[in-house]
Amino acid sequence: MSVGYILRRCQQKMGLDPSDSGARAIMLDYLNEAANELYQQCDAEGSLMECILQIYGNQQMALPNFIYRPRGMREMTTLMPWILVNQTPRFQQGNWIKQWREWTIKNYSPVRMSLDNEGPFVLTVPFVENPPMEVTIIGNTADSQRTVEVVVMDSVLKTTTNSWGPILQTIYKSKPSVYDLTIYDLNGPIPLDGSDPTIMAEIANNLLASPYLIVDISKYPFSNQAAGANIQAMEVLYKQRLPYLYLDTDEFPVPNMDNVLVNKMLQLWAEEQGNGDLAQAYDAKATRTLARNQQEAELGEAMTCGFANNPHDSLLIHNPVVPARFGGYRRYWGVGGYGY
Repeated sequence: MSVGYILRRCQQKMGLDPSDSGARAIMLDYLNEAANELYQQCDAEGSLMECILQIYGNQQMALPNFIYRPRGMREMTTLMPWILVNQTPRFQQGNWIKQWREWTIKNYSPVRMSLDNEGPFVLTVPFVENPPMEVTIIGNTADSQRTVEVVVMDSVLKTTTNSWGPILQTIYKSKPSVYDLTIYDLNGPIPLDGSDPTIMAEIANNLLASPYLIVDISKYPFSNQAAGANIQAMEVLYKQRLPYLYLDTDEFPVPNMDNVLVNKMLQLWAEEQGNGDLAQAYDAKATRTLARNQQEAELGEAMTCGFANNPHDSLLIHNPVVPARFGGYRRYWGVGGYGY
C-alpha cells in the first residue's frame, strides 16, 4: 500500500478531497509530519541498512546523503566494533579516555566538503521539468553574512550568480522533482583542465534538501609509517533517510505502517481541531499498533544479550578486592596507599 491508500483512508474523517490540489497539499503536510514523528519513534524493521565505507583516520568526512544516522560501525577485516561519541565531553573536564576507534558527530552540512575558496556553484539536471525545478541556496558571500539565491532550472545547466563561502546554511528544492539534482564547484561537470569533477552536493528527486552528516574519525591504532595503514574499510549499520512522501505511489520505508500513519495523521488533525481526547485516542492506537508490529517482526529471532562494565568502574585506580583475612589477597591503592 502507498500514499494514495493513506490519503483515501483519511479523506472522510478529515473532510478533504485528495484529488483537489489545495486539499492534497494540506493532507501531504500532515502525512509527512506524521511520518517524521513515527520514523523517529523507533528503529522499526526495514529502516536499518548496511553499507561499506572507506574512511581515513584522523580526518573529518561527510557520510553519504542516504545515511540519516549511523547505528553501529565495525572494521571490515577484524570485525572490531567502533563507538559513536558526542563531541561535548571533548571540551569538558571529563574527556574521553581513549582516542582510537571512535566516530564523533560534528554537525550537518548542505555540502559534502568544506568551502575553502569562495566560488559559484554549477547546478545540473538530466532534463528540464515542467514546471522547472526551483533551488534555493542560503549562505555566506564576500559581501553578506546571509545571502539567498533562487535558481530556476529552466536549463540542464545553471551557474549561480553569487560566489559562496566559507559557510553554507542550506540548499533545498521547492518540491520533490522527477530527476536528481547535482551541484558541482565552479569547474562544472567537465573541468577544462581534464581533472575529475568535484561534486559538492546531490539531492535525490524524492528529497527536498541535501543534509550531509559530518563525522570526525579518530586516529587508528596502526603505524602511520605503514603503507595504507591509515585507510580502513568499515561496515556501517545506519538508519536510512526518510524520503518526502508526495506521489500516490510513494511508500513509507518501513512495511506494514500504512494504518499506523493513518492514525498518526488523524491525531495531528484532531490536535489542530482542538479535540485533545480524540487526539490522545488516535495516538494511543498508533503507538499500540507500532508496538505490535515491532513485536511480531522479532518473533523467532535469536536475540543476543551483551553485558559490559559500567563506565563508572574505571573511576578508581583499582576495583575493590576481598580483604586478606577473609581469604582474599592484599592490594594497594597506589604507592603508599591503604591496603586490605
